[in-house]
Amino acid sequence: MVVMIASKLSLLLYAVILILICVAEGCDYVVWITDNGPIVQGGSISFQAELLCSDGSRPEGSFRYYWKDNTLESHEWMDESTHTSSTWNVTYPAKNYYPGEYEVQVNIDKFRVILWVDICSKRTSFNITALLNGRMDLIQDHSQKSNFISNATEVEHKIVLSEADDNLLKNATEVMAFWFVDCTFYGVSEDLTFNYTYGTVGYNHNVEALVVVSFDPIIPTTTPAPTTTTSTTTTTTTTTTVAPPTPSTQPTSTSPATTSSTTTTLKPNVSGILLKSNQSALTMQQRKILQNFYDLNAPYKCLNSSIIPPDGNKTYGYFHRRMNVKSPIHNISVKGTNWLQQDQLLDLQVLCSGSGNFSACNYKAPANYNVTGNETCMHEEIFETCQFNVSRFFSYVNYTVIVIVSNDVSKVVYPVSVMFYKVQKHAQLSVIVVPVGCTLLAVIMIVFGVAYYVQRKKRFTVEVADFDFGQGYDQDMEYKTFRERLRESVVNSFNRDFGVDGEGNVWSPSRKYGSMQ
Repeated sequence: MVVMIASKLSLLLYAVILILICVAEGCDYVVWITDNGPIVQGGSISFQAELLCSDGSRPEGSFRYYWKDNTLESHEWMDESTHTSSTWNVTYPAKNYYPGEYEVQVNIDKFRVILWVDICSKRTSFNITALLNGRMDLIQDHSQKSNFISNATEVEHKIVLSEADDNLLKNATEVMAFWFVDCTFYGVSEDLTFNYTYGTVGYNHNVEALVVVSFDPIIPTTTPAPTTTTSTTTTTTTTTTVAPPTPSTQPTSTSPATTSSTTTTLKPNVSGILLKSNQSALTMQQRKILQNFYDLNAPYKCLNSSIIPPDGNKTYGYFHRRMNVKSPIHNISVKGTNWLQQDQLLDLQVLCSGSGNFSACNYKAPANYNVTGNETCMHEEIFETCQFNVSRFFSYVNYTVIVIVSNDVSKVVYPVSVMFYKVQKHAQLSVIVVPVGCTLLAVIMIVFGVAYYVQRKKRFTVEVADFDFGQGYDQDMEYKTFRERLRESVVNSFNRDFGVDGEGNVWSPSRKYGSMQ
């Protein structure tokens, strides 16, 4: 009884110690799993676990990583380390593992005091595929293209495998890529590349590549014994359209039956069996591989890659790209003057040829700017045809206008130097003639005005009126009523003598005028 109580107390004390350690450690563990999958059947995949705290820091201590997958023949592995990362490499032979999606899980324990304590776990999925994983790159003018290529230069088609599958091919004894353009066979390459020039603009092309990887050991070559018969040669030259060299491992025979293996002709839809360099014909093994595919119901042909490869001892890959051929920008020209006067607007017209649409822009650069080809613009305009105007206003300093025109397959940077010149200003003739003419006209008008005034003045006779404002005038101006004045006027009108000028004149002195001088 006492022993049981003591054991329970020890367990309780241990639990309290663990709780105190966890509280003191203050780390919420997080684990992340990455891999280099997917992988093809027979390949190896690498899983990596990273242990971190929730704040991003790395914990310290001793850890155990328990790895396990859920495949039919599952794999398990334990890694004990003081590192916060663990890597697990697993190989899945093609005969034992079918293509599909699988899961891998890692459980992590940490050593605390005297026990290993589970701190966290993580699970993720990965894929095993029947075909090689990768992509087909289109390289033209040392740059990778998307779905548009130029008809001006050669295109390099290159198959780039994933990291895991590329490592698998390092152990292969033979790698062959059969290339097709629009369902037409163009040749075989061993470096997974193919060069071709597309000439017709506006067409879509489909490029397919069938990759065959063999891991069979290479059979040593032997020199066949010389033969004296010529019947085999005669039969071969009359029954085959292409006569590949007989493999050196086959024994020489005088029987004409040995020629049956070389009488097979490729189907008509495969046009051309020579390499693009036209230096060597397909080998017997390559012909057999290609013939096996074309004997089936359209495998790997004309965008169809849904069937299982016919040879389970080899690894296959199928890659496809669809592209459109366009014409690059060429024959670019700029119309307009780049020699400007002060306060003159730059007005240029840019013309070029190529396949639309076009993106164009321009900006100002120093006068001695050297074009690098990497120039870009913040704002571009889209044009259906390569014809647009460049209008800018500059100050009096020389500049270079950088015109950038691009389409889906090319880019052209065209510099235009803008030069300013000063014009020597000369006084215009009108500036001199008009003031002088106006001055002469004014002088003439003044002279004629003065002459006219003098002449006019001579034509006038001055008449002087002599008025006598003496006493008679005062008497005549005495006050009279209206009746008296009326009566006097009537009397004077009858008594007045118009022809006599004497004392008896009835006119008052104020009404008489002196003689006019």
